[in-house]
Amino acid sequence: MFRRRGKENEPSMLKQLTVADGSSTRYMSTIRISAIGGFLFAVIIFLAVFGKVWMDRKYVFESISVPYLVMMILVAIYILLAVQVASQWEKAVILRLGKYLSLKGPGMFWIIPIVDNVANWIDHRVNVTPFSAEKTLTKNTIQSQHHPVPIHKTRPGACPLHYHKIQRASRVC
Repeated sequence: MFRRRGKENEPSMLKQLTVADGSSTRYMSTIRISAIGGFLFAVIIFLAVFGKVWMDRKYVFESISVPYLVMMILVAIYILLAVQVASQWEKAVILRLGKYLSLKGPGMFWIIPIVDNVANWIDHRVNVTPFSAEKTLTKNTIQSQHHPVPIHKTRPGACPLHYHKIQRASRVC
């Protein structure tokens, strides 16, 4: 259903996917930054710059003001990547060093950016897969119409890690 474009057209942090007929383009990011994380990042950067200017006016040594600025920028980047927010209908699958850790959400939660990874965002809204009626013949050569209904059975422990396979399979049918 989707085909990947070549590397020359691919944006740096985004994977560009197009529908097979070329009608639309979707961007799917591997990094998801929340509005709260972005706001806290901006506040901490503002405080860092303001503190550096204040230290320069008070004639504080560069050996103190520059490490302060670098430390505040690192804290701001950490908070930008660590604060995650899942919507009411979402849950995030968290992997720690590649091993399943937990499901988080809905709401705000923290991850450790280098150690933890959000592997998948599970959408708990009801998804409808359209199917058309199928005509079949019985033993008596009588035509009948059957309306297929998708039924997904998954093990509770395996569901978070294999959820994307279930969605892909239901789209293909």
